[in-house]
Amino acid sequence: MILCDRYHTLTISDYIVQNSIMHGKHYVDLSYTYKGKLINDRILLTYTQSNLNNGGKIWFFICSHTSKRCRKIHLIGTHFLHRTAYKKIYYESQTHSYMDRLLCRFPKADKAQKLINSKYFKKYYKGKPTKRYLKCLNQIEKANKGLITLRMKLDKIKREVKRPLFKKV
Repeated sequence: MILCDRYHTLTISDYIVQNSIMHGKHYVDLSYTYKGKLINDRILLTYTQSNLNNGGKIWFFICSHTSKRCRKIHLIGTHFLHRTAYKKIYYESQTHSYMDRLLCRFPKADKAQKLINSKYFKKYYKGKPTKRYLKCLNQIEKANKGLITLRMKLDKIKREVKRPLFKKV
């Protein structure tokens, strides 16, 4: 049995390859139900030699729709396919509005500030700021810029509200 992650993505793994190769085939047969309908899918496998000189192989799926080699295939609709086979597939962060992304900065900045103020946090090592410290400062700076942007947008809205909607005749 092969389990997908919560995003319905199937990643090539040693289990898939060993199970297929053990039976002398370069494909995977999947049987699953989608909205009560039984679906049987055959996904071809291919490999390339590893560049580590250990005789290993790197296995890939071959998308049945695009014929592309890929390490992950996604279930959207009824079949597992490569992500380019779908016209409108996005990363989760691409679906957020500008304001949502702006507001997401504040919890990250709070967490970064707490981390900097924690007891054993190292800000400097051998006189240079640590990467972790710089990353925290960057998150705090992004939140400050977001706060300025929010204030400007709110001021603009206030000015528009103060204007009369209709001119007096």
